[in-house]
Amino acid sequence: MAAFGLRAWRIDGPYEHIDELIARHVSHHLETNPGWDNNWRICEIPFFSDRDQYNFSAYLYATHFFRRAVAPVLPVDWQEERQGVVIHRLFSVICGTVAVGMLMLVAGRVAGWQVMLLTGALAAGNVQLV
Repeated sequence: MAAFGLRAWRIDGPYEHIDELIARHVSHHLETNPGWDNNWRICEIPFFSDRDQYNFSAYLYATHFFRRAVAPVLPVDWQEERQGVVIHRLFSVICGTVAVGMLMLVAGRVAGWQVMLLTGALAAGNVQLV
């Protein structure tokens, strides 16, 4: 719960990271153009449109499908404001929370419940992962 809470806190904040711009542009391109090409040049991503790039393809497809799947049940503001950045952030929140849970499971199997709790606390509160 702490991992989810820390990651979801201020999910609609005004700050934006360049990776969010990439995810939004690729998702918009996949939605409005036929085919599955997620080349950054074709998606017209500012600062990256000068050459072919296919970085983070699996993540970009996953976040696009997540956005399409949950958009009908989420508030309209999340879909429209800043091209749906909050929905893309929600996907990252869920992935980060699952990662903490998986780390805890591994730690519990390897070293017991005390190490599992310590691992969960460290991973949940790790500033770089939040």
